[in-house]
Amino acid sequence: MPNLGMHRRREKKKKKREGENRKADMILNWGINMLPLKTHFHNKRRLIPSAAAAAAADSNRSLRADTDKLRSQLSQLQSEAELTRSKANNARLRLMRLSEAAENLQQRAATKVLVNKEAEARELLIQKKKLMRTLEKLKNRIKVLDELTVKINEAISLKETQLIGNVGMNPELKQAEDSSQIRFISPKDESGEDLNDRNLPDEGCIKQGQNYELEDQKSEAVPSGDLKETTSEKVVTSNDDNIISCFKDISTYEGFLEYVDGQLRQIESDLFMFVRISSLILGNEEKQMKAKVQQTSEILEDVHNIRKKIASVIKTKEGET
Repeated sequence: MPNLGMHRRREKKKKKREGENRKADMILNWGINMLPLKTHFHNKRRLIPSAAAAAAADSNRSLRADTDKLRSQLSQLQSEAELTRSKANNARLRLMRLSEAAENLQQRAATKVLVNKEAEARELLIQKKKLMRTLEKLKNRIKVLDELTVKINEAISLKETQLIGNVGMNPELKQAEDSSQIRFISPKDESGEDLNDRNLPDEGCIKQGQNYELEDQKSEAVPSGDLKETTSEKVVTSNDDNIISCFKDISTYEGFLEYVDGQLRQIESDLFMFVRISSLILGNEEKQMKAKVQQTSEILEDVHNIRKKIASVIKTKEGET
């Protein structure tokens, strides 16, 4: 009987161990079978941030395209501004050159009158009249080009503001811009108005400036001989600078008087020319012509007397030395 009891206890322990082993195998097999399911759920959870990253990438690409477009427009506007400023400066130089040619025609007409060649003087005055019309068109062209330059500068400022905003919104673009700097041209307009409220230059303004240029090139009809006589093109900054430069060569009082006498000589020549050819330019206005000629004759006489007095003073100073 005791051996039978021990045998039963051993069988019971053996069955218990076998049950525990089967349970462990079931748990192990269940974990292995559940592994693909867990991986599936894990991958599914990762799909959400991947979609957000794709949307962000699309937004960055769109922003980069807009930035490249703004940069291209800005470069084009900068080139247009430089070209417009160059045209305006060339027009100003041309205006000064033609003004000298007009003055030269006037002096030649005065010379012709002095030698009793009034017919030739009349022709020179007609040429001067045509030249003055060309000068007026040049002035209008310069005005249009200046206005166009202002509008282009406003457009450049607006595009710069938009480009800076785009770069600030995208860190990647900001890093790229740090590595390759953008060159901005600051506008000359300092009025302080909101640039977003201003109008960009339209094609009409640009075409108007180009039309003035073509019309001005066609309308200029200055004899080549007259232009050749103006041997140098001088840019005069101000009358004060001219006076100071003239006075640098004057070291004595007599030199100053001679300088004044030279200026009055030119004035006297112009007044004399007006009196002589007044019948040519005011032929149909007899009453007004008589009044103007009388006034000019009186001024001419006063200038002549002043020159005589200056000559007397210079002669006296030379006698004292």
